[in-house]
Amino acid sequence: MRILTVLFCLCPLAVAQNFPDMDSFVTDVASVLSQKSEADLESDLQRYQDQTGYTVAVCIVQTLDGMSVEDYAHDLFNTWKIGNAKTEQGVLLLIATVDRDVKIEPGGGLEHILTAGRSGEILDEYAVPFLHDNNWQGGVESTVRGMKQTLGTLSPAERAAMVEREAKESAESAAKARAFALHALFVFVLLLGGGIFLFVSVRVYNEKKRKAELRRENEKIKVELSGYRQDLLRRKEDIKEMPSTFPDWAKKNALVLLEQVDSILESTRSINSALAEDTDVAAQFLHGVQVALGKVADALETIKVHLPLEIKVYEEDAPVLVHSADKALKDARSAVEQLGKEGFHVEKFEPVLAAVSGSLQDLQVALTEKRPDFKSICEKARVHKDEISNCKTGAKALKETRDRVEHELHALDKKVSDTLANLEEHGRKFRHFKNNAPSVCWRELDNKHGKLQNHGHFRSSSEKAARLNHMEVQDFAAAADIVSAMYAEIITVKEWCQSIDSAVQAYDQAMRDYTSKLHDAETARSHANSQVNDSDAGGDARSLFNTASASLSTAESMASGRKVDWPTVVKHLDVAITKFGEAKSNAESDILRAEQRREDARRAEKRRQEAARRSSISSSSHHSGGGPSRGGGSYGGGASRKF
Repeated sequence: MRILTVLFCLCPLAVAQNFPDMDSFVTDVASVLSQKSEADLESDLQRYQDQTGYTVAVCIVQTLDGMSVEDYAHDLFNTWKIGNAKTEQGVLLLIATVDRDVKIEPGGGLEHILTAGRSGEILDEYAVPFLHDNNWQGGVESTVRGMKQTLGTLSPAERAAMVEREAKESAESAAKARAFALHALFVFVLLLGGGIFLFVSVRVYNEKKRKAELRRENEKIKVELSGYRQDLLRRKEDIKEMPSTFPDWAKKNALVLLEQVDSILESTRSINSALAEDTDVAAQFLHGVQVALGKVADALETIKVHLPLEIKVYEEDAPVLVHSADKALKDARSAVEQLGKEGFHVEKFEPVLAAVSGSLQDLQVALTEKRPDFKSICEKARVHKDEISNCKTGAKALKETRDRVEHELHALDKKVSDTLANLEEHGRKFRHFKNNAPSVCWRELDNKHGKLQNHGHFRSSSEKAARLNHMEVQDFAAAADIVSAMYAEIITVKEWCQSIDSAVQAYDQAMRDYTSKLHDAETARSHANSQVNDSDAGGDARSLFNTASASLSTAESMASGRKVDWPTVVKHLDVAITKFGEAKSNAESDILRAEQRREDARRAEKRRQEAARRSSISSSSHHSGGGPSRGGGSYGGGASRKF
């Protein structure tokens, strides 16, 4: 394979030896130009070279001998060595009349002028319209004219003078730019300093203005707060006797509030003399005084308005709550008595109801006293209502629990029968599975099966729940717990049976898949083998191939036993298929990279050979007389077109 690749790569080099010789500026191998036209073009290109130093060569052939126009033009240019060896300012115009190709191939010194874009524009505008109509003379003359217009008519000395003039102008422009930059920097620094000074001045002025305004505001607030404090002192004097008429609980709350009021008013006595020199500190102090006096106002409002209103609410609610609790007591007693008549054990509710009844009688007596504690009466009445509600709810729950358990026990009869039958059927299925599959497939299921072997506990649990739910026993809660446990056990049995079905189904499916999986693995190994054994394949591909082969061997070995773990066998085959595919993919990538490295080496060698040919040109190749300059080289620029 490598020998064929090298021979193929050497083919263009062999073809390049058949290029026509270059004896003048125009080489018309296809004989499409008249002698006069060719002579005129020779003279014109000679004068142009003498004037500008640019060498323009024209080559007209019939075919490119199977090469692309880019390769043909590139190799022909380097064979003819168009242009001066030092400046490489030569350009080739190649036309293939039969292959209908045209190409502008510039030397290294003209690629910045005859760029791919500009060369393409010249061909589109000056060459293709003529060549398309087989007007070879018009196409050549027009294209040469377009290239000359692009390259210009300045002599080397004029171009050097122009470059020197442009460099001088550039230096003068740079000097002016530096002077302007220094001037601009001075102006910027001046403006920046002035801006900073102005900014600081404005800040100082604004700060003084703010403090003056804040000082005036503080004085205004101080006057307002002083008046507000005096008003609060008067309001305190007006209500200080009110707590003596309150009940004990309200009086206690009012006295606490009055103590807080006295403390705050005492702490704010220095409002007229304690303002600090710093206006910001003074503003903070006044804000604190304002908040404190607000608390005083709230406390006085509570004593004068809210506490009397709360006292009134308790006075109105107390008789209503006691009456409501008494009515609820009668309803609860009626419900408990009815359940007792039906045979339910309600003895535990009677002491609670009796105690509540006695307490309610005491509350009714307390309402008739001279100064009743209405708040305490309301709180006790609410507690008794909760106790009565709990008794009534508990008594009602006895009947509801018994009826629910009775209903569920009837429904359980069929569920228990179905569960026992299902357990028996899957027990036989499981024993058959154990006889044919290895223990690793059924060990976990066997542990669960051992816990479900006692079938009789379903019947005994059902009988125990019915006995506890009987009116002679009345342990309804325990009966409900047994029923719930039975339902949970039935669900456990159902899940175990489903696990048996899933395990058997998976085992049977794996056994059926083995043949096709084995065929797929062997096919994947065959496909990967040729790629992995290629000399360009890397170690990773071989490692993956060996891993896959080991998985395949393990699967085949396991499948030959007596009790086969088919799911595990299929997993090994899946691993083998995947690894064979990865090995094939890696090997293909390694081969492609190796081919690319060889191709890169071939191109580097070709570039090295071309560089060696250019460097071997002696100084005698420099142009010293008539005819085109020789010694230049091309690096593959320019553009080409079909016509």
